[in-house]
Amino acid sequence: MPRKKPEPILRGSVEERKVPARALVTVTSEEGETDPRRVEWPGAIVRIRPKASDTEQRVEEMKRELQRLGAERVVVLPRPRAEVVPEREKRAQRPEDARAAVASLVAESSVEDRGSLASLCEEIMARNGL
Repeated sequence: MPRKKPEPILRGSVEERKVPARALVTVTSEEGETDPRRVEWPGAIVRIRPKASDTEQRVEEMKRELQRLGAERVVVLPRPRAEVVPEREKRAQRPEDARAAVASLVAESSVEDRGSLASLCEEIMARNGL
């Protein structure tokens, strides 16, 4: 039995237009130089993704430079949130702070023999240089 030809979804006429697309470029403020000739800036839509540590002055400087290069539109994306405790302070934890934390956890534990647990923790901390 011959197959039935499917009904066309669109009725009427369809007009297709080829529209040149604009470049969408995301710029970060990483260290080091970038060759601006690598990108076709005229007419581009540019997004600046600043680091949390970038100043407003640095971001505005980048924005002006991109506009000077011919970017059609420059948008500044939200900055990432800065860490609550900076990385260098996380590493600077003193051994007595670790000992105090372990002692606090042993005191709050629900084991019957806290003395044995404290002794075991002391041995482990001594082996690891704390």
